[in-house]
Amino acid sequence: MALVLPPLTGPMVSQPAHSYPVTESIHTLIQHISSEVSSLRRNMHTMCKLVEVARGLHDRINQSIHEVDQTGDWEVYDTYTQAIDPLEEALLELIPAIYEEQEPMIPRSDEQCTKLQDNEIESSSAYKHDDQTLLHNLVKRIYDNKLKITHTDTRISLKTVWDKLEHIKNIQTSNSKSPIDEELVTLSIECAMIIYGVTELLLDGSISPKLRDRLQSPAMWQAAKQLVGHLEHTQGAASGKLEKEYQDFEEILLGLKKVNPPPVIHVHSAPAPTTAPVFPKVGAHSWVAGSRLPGTGSGQFLFGMSIRVAASPTSPSGYGHGF
Repeated sequence: MALVLPPLTGPMVSQPAHSYPVTESIHTLIQHISSEVSSLRRNMHTMCKLVEVARGLHDRINQSIHEVDQTGDWEVYDTYTQAIDPLEEALLELIPAIYEEQEPMIPRSDEQCTKLQDNEIESSSAYKHDDQTLLHNLVKRIYDNKLKITHTDTRISLKTVWDKLEHIKNIQTSNSKSPIDEELVTLSIECAMIIYGVTELLLDGSISPKLRDRLQSPAMWQAAKQLVGHLEHTQGAASGKLEKEYQDFEEILLGLKKVNPPPVIHVHSAPAPTTAPVFPKVGAHSWVAGSRLPGTGSGQFLFGMSIRVAASPTSPSGYGHGF
């Protein structure tokens, strides 16, 4: 299809607020083609460009008509009248091309309409499969990192969290054919992502001591266990309480929320007697309660007691030679 038009594609001027019967058919064709372009599967960019050029030519023709009305310039009249018919013919030739492109895509039977519904179900199943695969991989990587964590309390807490995430993963996988709340699935994945990120940071030897202390803090892991515990037992839609717990967990993790440190349990031994009891001597050393370990500058406690080695000829300072 060749379209040879006079030179009307120069710089545009402001379009007059006039419409002319001679260009009404061009305007209608452009509007119709524009509404159909979005449904094309192929050559969409080319068709959009053709519509853009046609709209520009239509505006220039209207501008030329307005100019002739104002000036009576017959040269301009000859120019725009020569452009109208070729532009109409070009637009009319585009109509069959659009419908030929759309023809295979239009459902024409009950079977085809049902198939479109099946495609929607298949698409939803594909999204669900992607979510399950992502959660499965996150839970697996958390397990792998759990084996490398050396901090005892953190490892115990991480095992509890992992067990619950594993259960959540199994529940969502077993109910793959039944509807599961999308927000609940998303929240489960986000929680697993955060826990996985925490384990990666704990295995990174270059993080600051302050960050490591925060990631190993009992408050952080208590919030994590509480969150995944509620995720594990939530049925249906995610509740506002669950969202609040997730937000609190994030704030603790980022250090935005202050938490009270866990209480320190002091183990007190019996008060030291005012007079040192007599202990049997072992060699040159006498063991007296209520003092410090050999070689230290202050009392050092073992299971709530402090000890020292009594003065002896071999230990005139009273602190002995150690154990």
